[in-house]
Amino acid sequence: MADALTEAAMCFAVLKAAKEQKEREVELINKALTELGEKLFELFADSGAAQLRLSGADIFTDGQDRFVKPESKYSVSVVNAPAYFDLLRAEGHGAIIKETVHHTATEKWVKEKKEQNVSLPPEDVLKVWTVNGAKVTRAPKRAERE
Repeated sequence: MADALTEAAMCFAVLKAAKEQKEREVELINKALTELGEKLFELFADSGAAQLRLSGADIFTDGQDRFVKPESKYSVSVVNAPAYFDLLRAEGHGAIIKETVHHTATEKWVKEKKEQNVSLPPEDVLKVWTVNGAKVTRAPKRAERE
C-alpha cells in the first residue's frame, strides 16, 4: 500500500512540476506574442497594408495558409455603473446588464462602437484602454477557395 501511495504521490508531484513549467513557458510565449503583436500593429500602420497572407506549405504543419492582420482589443472598467446602465438601456443594449457588469459583453459593445466610429461615454462613466496587436486566422483550404 505504501509503495502505491509513494508512486502515486511521485507521479502527482512530477506532473504538477511539469504543469508549472509549461505555465511559465506559456507566460513567456504570451508576453512575446503581446510584444510582437504591438510591433506588427505599428508595421501594418506604417505600411498601409490591411492584412498579410502567409503560405502554409512551408511554415505550418497542416499546410494551411494564414492571414495576419492588425487588431485592436479594448479593456474596460466601468466607473459609474448606474450611468453606464442607463446609457446601455437607452441604446437598446440592456440585455448585457447583469447583477454586475458583464466584462466580455462590455468589451464587445466597446469594440462595436469603435468600429462604427461612435463616441464612447465619458471617462467618469467608462474607462477604456486600447491594446493594439495582430490576429492570425486560417485561410480557407485550397479546395474551399476554388
